Amino acid sequence: MPDDNLTLQFLMEVNIAQYWSSIEGICTQATKEYNIEQSLYAMMAEWDEVDMELMAYKNSGTYVLRGVDDIFAMLDDHIVKTDTMLGSRYIKPIIGQCRKWRSKLLYVTLC
Repeated sequence: MPDDNLTLQFLMEVNIAQYWSSIEGICTQATKEYNIEQSLYAMMAEWDEVDMELMAYKNSGTYVLRGVDDIFAMLDDHIVKTDTMLGSRYIKPIIGQCRKWRSKLLYVTLC
């Protein structure tokens, strides 16, 4: 390729149209992989914003979490989303990260 410049003229010279089907497939796959990755990172970021407050339980000297309903609803929602991602054929590039995230979410449900 001359001067490492990708131009329309160069693409026309190499008859890029003959590869259109392959290019379109690659672009579609890359877009879907990217969207799944961004969804995973968005879920992780949501937990950064969660404040877990403790409140005294009667006069027992122990504490309990406040607002657990919202936390458990989010936890359940994220487990379902993660399971859905793992069922996608586009998860391959980040399957390890996704499985690790799912394990963390499931661990919290056991606590």
